Amino acid sequence: MLRPSLLVILLLVGTANADEVPAPAKQPLRVLQLFPGDLLQPWAHDQAVNTRSAITAAVPGRIEFFAEGIDGLRLPGTEYETEFVALIRKRYAEVPPNLIVVYGPMDGFVTRQRAMLWPDTPIMAASVPAGLLSMGYPEGVPGTSVSYDPAATIELALRLQPDAKRIVVVAGSTEFSRAETRRATEQLAPYRDRFEIQYLVGLPMEELERRLAALPRDTILLQLPIYRDAAGAIRVARELARRLAEVASVPSYMYYENALGFRMVGGYMANWSAQKDMIGRIARELLLGEARKESLLMHPPAPSVCVVDWREMKRWKLSLDRLPANCEVRFREPSLWEQFHREVLVILAVLLIQTALIVALVLQRQRRHRVELELQEQRAQLAHATRLATVGELSASITHEINQPLAAILSNAEAGERLIQTGQANLADLNEILSSIRQDDLRASDVIERMRRLLRKEPVEMRPLNVNDAIESIVQLTRGLTMRNGVSVHTVLDPSLPSIKGDYVQIQQVLLNLILNAVEAVGAAQPDRRRIVITTMERPRDNVEVAMKDGGAGITPDKLAHIFEPFFTTRPNGMGLGLSITRSIVHAHRGTIWVESDSTGAIFRFTLPCERGM
Repeated sequence: MLRPSLLVILLLVGTANADEVPAPAKQPLRVLQLFPGDLLQPWAHDQAVNTRSAITAAVPGRIEFFAEGIDGLRLPGTEYETEFVALIRKRYAEVPPNLIVVYGPMDGFVTRQRAMLWPDTPIMAASVPAGLLSMGYPEGVPGTSVSYDPAATIELALRLQPDAKRIVVVAGSTEFSRAETRRATEQLAPYRDRFEIQYLVGLPMEELERRLAALPRDTILLQLPIYRDAAGAIRVARELARRLAEVASVPSYMYYENALGFRMVGGYMANWSAQKDMIGRIARELLLGEARKESLLMHPPAPSVCVVDWREMKRWKLSLDRLPANCEVRFREPSLWEQFHREVLVILAVLLIQTALIVALVLQRQRRHRVELELQEQRAQLAHATRLATVGELSASITHEINQPLAAILSNAEAGERLIQTGQANLADLNEILSSIRQDDLRASDVIERMRRLLRKEPVEMRPLNVNDAIESIVQLTRGLTMRNGVSVHTVLDPSLPSIKGDYVQIQQVLLNLILNAVEAVGAAQPDRRRIVITTMERPRDNVEVAMKDGGAGITPDKLAHIFEPFFTTRPNGMGLGLSITRSIVHAHRGTIWVESDSTGAIFRFTLPCERGM
């Protein structure tokens, strides 16, 4: 016999084990979707997805969805319906549906087969065309309907094609197509007085394509779904619609949304999304037994919505400005601004900055050019003033150079007079005297011309010139000065020296300033060191070098670094402008100048680019 305490323990353990036994799993709710067409048709897929999304969002718990297609839109006749219903009842015998959702026009199927379709299972309709409710649903079946609006689609076409004069409607030959044609005919009746309306129904495909390709430009083409052509061939409605739109000579319109993107301009489409909440609400009330009287009705359709394909609008050159304000434009290719507006703003900002910089640089360059012209003018004026000041230093040399030929002319003239007065003159002697007078006159003229060229004030003129000629001219001009100071001038000039491009007077002034400085440098030197050597040679990189060496005491290192600075001079009476002007002239000719100095004297060197290297 068990003790009371042990009995209590066993009872507790048993109770605990009983609590751990899992409860039976709750069965999922099952929804069977019945379609009047092929399940592979795009519109069937879109409707199935729309309904499943609506019911899943509205009904809690796990839901299983099944789908079957009667395909009555393409395959006419009701003989097989009983076998079809028997088949699906057998298929779902172990998993009977809790709700049946039937779509679109069923052509009396639900009315005929309601007693066999699990009569105790609630049934609802979805997306039934508003004008086709009588084609398949008994009274009292709740659901949602949609509005297909041929008249509104024609009004849209008239906005886009205001010059239209005729309307052509293309339709198929199935019972559904005939019903669609009847509905279109009723809605287009008010347009008969304004337009020529033609219906192309049940034509062979080749004939239909030929006629569509020859339509006048003032035609509006409205396509209705075709599931079977005149030869009985089964068709995918939107694929056939695209084929016809591609061969047609005018834009095509259709009010079935699944055809959008298949060469259709657009139309007033059924508003499937607007019925989504109502589908979910009705399904919830039927599945959970919460049905209310106001929900178990066939609800009126939401207004159709205007939708167009941007690509087809562009293809047919139809103006977007003519669209209604609330018309949706799909497949719009974003503009460059819409795709890359940030990048465009950055690029524009960079371009603006660059433009501002370029403008600033151009203005700066113009200002600098004006300043350079002013400096050039001031430099020319200063150089001219320096040349005038130099005339005082050269006055004795110039006087000597001119007096010599003048004295020779006077002497020869007096000699000729004496010969004539004494009667001893002969033609040979007189001819020799006249020849000497002519040569001395040319010599005096040459001196005066050199002075005139040196002292004239004219604009800078860059011309080819030979540096050797300029050196010889200055040496002749300063010969009186150098002779008076006991200075000898030697030239070692390269006869093959290439010409340079420069201003002759300015190059002469450079040489004159350097000679005057050299004469000043050797003035206190021993007689054997009072010499100046001028050499010219061609340097690499197409440069001509001129070197002027004197035999003076040289330039001390502390003065060497400042020798070319303005107002710096080593001469007691100098102004300090000669070498500064000399450097400016050399730099203006794109040359360089420098000085070397040691105990044997100073060497001033400058280089100028050859004419062929410029």
